[in-house]
Amino acid sequence: MEKQDIESQVSGEKTPLKSGGSDSISGGKKVKAKVKAKVIAKAKEKTPQSIQKKGQQVAGDGGEWKLKLCFGCFGFFSLSFLVFIVYKIVWYYIVTFKAREETDHKEVIISEQWIDYLSPTKEQVNCTNSEPCRNWDCSYVKEHFHKDLSECEYEDYMNWVTIGLVIWLLCMIRTANS
Repeated sequence: MEKQDIESQVSGEKTPLKSGGSDSISGGKKVKAKVKAKVIAKAKEKTPQSIQKKGQQVAGDGGEWKLKLCFGCFGFFSLSFLVFIVYKIVWYYIVTFKAREETDHKEVIISEQWIDYLSPTKEQVNCTNSEPCRNWDCSYVKEHFHKDLSECEYEDYMNWVTIGLVIWLLCMIRTANS
């Protein structure tokens, strides 16, 4: 095979290279650079000066706008996460208070003799197994008789959640102050 020719393996034809050999590639790059420079020059002629200056400012900023974009996205997602956490906390308290209200209005039957502490004479109610007292709810029993019945206990963790939130808030305040 000759230096200036390439032989095709499929058809067996010889194709001559350009006279420059491997230098013709770098010559092509130079032509491409010249064409690119002409296109940029024509674009600058057509572009108003105010837009060119702004373009130079953006190009001069380099990665600063990317940094601002990253901080903006991080701030947005952080704020969204905090709003989501506050929403879930408020939702938990609303659901828990509704469940507690249902528990407070649950009807209980009393079959013991208790003292009504809210009556002026502090009289004793006569509730027995044969004639139990009905139509009283848990809140009435708690207020008048100062008793906590097992069926009137709340089945939630609101006290623990509140303690955890207070501790978390105190840690956040302490961290912000230091």
